Amino acid sequence: MAGIFKLTSGGLIVNYRCQARCGHCLYHCSPDREPDYLSPEGAREIFTRAKELGAPSMHVSGGEPFMDMDALCQVLAVAQAQGMPIDYVETSASWVEDEACARLAVERVRALGVRTLSVSISPYQNEFIPMDKVFFLTQACRDQAVTPALWIDEFFPDLTAFPTDRPHARAEYEGYFGKNYWAQLRPRYALNMVGRALCTHKGDMPTFPTTRIPHMCRSCQELGGRSHYHIDLYGGYIPPGCPGLALPLEALGKELDPEEFPIYTRLAQDPKSLLDFCKAQGFTPKSSYYNRCHLCQDMRLFLYHRHPGKYRELAPASFYEAIDTET
Repeated sequence: MAGIFKLTSGGLIVNYRCQARCGHCLYHCSPDREPDYLSPEGAREIFTRAKELGAPSMHVSGGEPFMDMDALCQVLAVAQAQGMPIDYVETSASWVEDEACARLAVERVRALGVRTLSVSISPYQNEFIPMDKVFFLTQACRDQAVTPALWIDEFFPDLTAFPTDRPHARAEYEGYFGKNYWAQLRPRYALNMVGRALCTHKGDMPTFPTTRIPHMCRSCQELGGRSHYHIDLYGGYIPPGCPGLALPLEALGKELDPEEFPIYTRLAQDPKSLLDFCKAQGFTPKSSYYNRCHLCQDMRLFLYHRHPGKYRELAPASFYEAIDTET
């Protein structure tokens, strides 16, 4: 039986556009992604459905939620009205212009119940975002009793080895810390090889023969994950760590029809059956892959191009378009 019948705490993706193009981004967010932002009506529908399925709280992520401050505040106001606690709002501080800008933003979200900002810091972000922006934001948080949770704080010594008033490229890190530095980021970040990481870390880790991949796991347990799922601005339920695979809100809470959702149900029961399904339609797998998620994304990209618009699960379409553009 495949389906999502209960939710615990997860995330709300309010947009996919971001000022940065970080090399590890699961969702291929960038300045080139669509400018769409979650509407108050959409937020109301998502919070209502999540609560019906047992979610006690949610966090807000993107893209970069602070790219549209007014729209973010509208979503937070809906959360308050619906009685949905917000655990934290994720941000990279890319939008911060100065101390005053950071202070005003923190004031606005604090007034709407936000008590924690999860501030992303790593060399991936630092390629685009000066650490001074992070400092302005974290100080504004402390001044107003909002917790600035740095993710991942273990990178702080690395990031502050350079001048903090400008970004620093991969080559600078490798020149300072050694040529293997960037390759070692992946295990330090506990990064799965999916999304933009497939481009950034190409060749950084061993691959496995395709014949072994489907047998690494008899079913994709992530598909039934009740926590750290995301629901995006289009109402798509995204299982933990599965960008580009989404179920519509109305499909949650009931058993999924294999005819209507052939990709999700095959992955949930036997991933090899999805490989056979794709092969029958002309898919030729590579000789090896980094892991089963890499193979899965390759198969889904094939189906997206083979039958445009046919599979509701392959969403949002802009995810696959971003892969095409960047690769």
